[in-house]
Amino acid sequence: MRILNKKIAITALIICFIAPSIILTTHSAPPPTPKTYSTTLESNYSVYISEYQPTYNFNSGTNKYYLEIQQNELEYKWVSFVKFDLSSLPEDAEVLDAEISLYLTAGSNPGAAVRMYPVRQYWSENSVTWNTRPSYKDFTKTGGLIDTITISTAGWKDWDATSVVEDWVDGSRTNYGVAFETNYNFPRFRSDESTFEPSLYILYRSSSGEEPEDPPEDPPEDTTPCEIEYTINPENPQNGDEVTISVTATDDIGLEYLAIKEGSIELCSEFAEDDETTILYCNYTENLYVPGKTFFIEANDLGSSSTQLITLEINVEGTGSNPVVTLDIEFDEDDAIPEKYRLLPMDGQEVSITATATDPDGIDFMTITCDGMLYDFSYDPPQTEVEETINLINGVDILNDCSTPCTLRYSVRAYDIEDLSTRVEGEDIEVNAPWQWYWGLPFANWGSPDNHTWSWTMMESIFGEDDVWVDKG
Repeated sequence: MRILNKKIAITALIICFIAPSIILTTHSAPPPTPKTYSTTLESNYSVYISEYQPTYNFNSGTNKYYLEIQQNELEYKWVSFVKFDLSSLPEDAEVLDAEISLYLTAGSNPGAAVRMYPVRQYWSENSVTWNTRPSYKDFTKTGGLIDTITISTAGWKDWDATSVVEDWVDGSRTNYGVAFETNYNFPRFRSDESTFEPSLYILYRSSSGEEPEDPPEDPPEDTTPCEIEYTINPENPQNGDEVTISVTATDDIGLEYLAIKEGSIELCSEFAEDDETTILYCNYTENLYVPGKTFFIEANDLGSSSTQLITLEINVEGTGSNPVVTLDIEFDEDDAIPEKYRLLPMDGQEVSITATATDPDGIDFMTITCDGMLYDFSYDPPQTEVEETINLINGVDILNDCSTPCTLRYSVRAYDIEDLSTRVEGEDIEVNAPWQWYWGLPFANWGSPDNHTWSWTMMESIFGEDDVWVDKG
C-alpha cells in the first residue's frame, strides 16, 4: 500500500511539472505578422560647395538656406550634400521604396538633368569645402549613380533612393548621405535651414509593431511674397560721403531672413527667431566714392515664392577734374658734364624716378613706365594725394641691351575714381659714351670722387677741358 501511494505521489509530481509546459507550448502566441509602414524624414544636414570658391564653407549667413546644384559657363561646379538620420526606423525594417525630395525655388532650363550619388566619406556641414569635399563617385562606368531626373519647373523634385536606403538600413553601406550635381545652370534649391527641408520618404515592412513618427507638418500657406522698403541717406551722396542704407522687410505670415549684399558678400544680415517673425531690419554704413557702388537687398519668407531681390545702384558724383601729375628723375651723379654722359652703357648707376598725383575725387591707380616696363600702383580706398618712387639699376633693370647712342624714356599716368587720367612724359635721356669707353679703359669707378683711377688732368686731356665726367667745382 505504501508502494502504491508512492507511485501515485511520483506520478502526481511529474504531472505538476510537465503540465504547465504542455499548456504553455499549446497556447504560445504566433509570431507577429509584418506590417507595411511609411514615414517621411527631414534632413538636418545639408550644405553646398563651390569649385569657384574652393576654400569657402557655405553653411552660414543667407547661404545656409539654399542648396546650389549647377555648373556655370566656365564649367565651375556647385555640388550639394544631404544626409538623413535613420535611427527612428525599427531594427527589422525592410525597405520597399524610398524617395529623396528637394524643393526648387524657380523654373529652369527644360531638359536639365540632375544626378544623385551616394557619398562615400564623412563630411561636416559646418566645415566642408570644395577642397575638402568627400568622395561621392566610384570607378564604375556610371560612377555609382543612384538616379537622374529631368527638371524644368519649380517645386518638389523626387529622386528614387530605394537602393541606397536599403544599403544604409541593412548595413552594407555606411550612411554618409547623398550628393547632387548637374551640368546646367540652376536656380537654388532649399536646404534644411529653410521651411522646405530636403525630405526622405520610406515605405518599409516591419514586425516590431512600432508605429512610425508622425510626418512633419507642411510649410505654412504663404503665397504672398514678402515686401522690402529701403532708404538711402544722404539721397544724393558726394564723393567720400558716409552713406547709410536702411532696409525693412515685412511679411504677413513669417520671414526667414533679410540681407544687404555687395556681390556675394553679406554686409548686413538678420534672421528670424521663429516662424512668426513678420518684420526684420538691416542697416549698413560705408563711405562711398565716385562712381558709386551696386548693392543687393535680399529677403525671403516662409512660403514657396522666390527670394525677393532688389538691385540698388548708388551713384556718387565727382568734380570732373583731371589729376594733377608731376614726374622727376635723379641719378647717382646729377652734375655730370656734359649731360650726355649722365648715363653710360651698363654703368650700374641707380636711377630714381618719382611721380606724384593729386585729385580732389581721389587717385585710385597710377602707372610709371620706364624703358618699356610698367610699374603699377593701386589705392583702395582712393587717395587725394599719392607719391611713388621707383629705383632702377642702369644695365640691369633698364637699358640692359643699350648700344650707343640709345635713349631712356619714362612717363607716368594717373587715374582718378571718375576714370579721368593725366599722362606726363619725362625728358628723353640720351645715353652716350666717349670712344675710350670701348677700349677697355678703367672707367668702372666713374662717379665716385674717392675712387677715380685717372687724374683730372688725364681726363681733361682725353675728353677736353669742358667735357669731363664729374664737375670739378
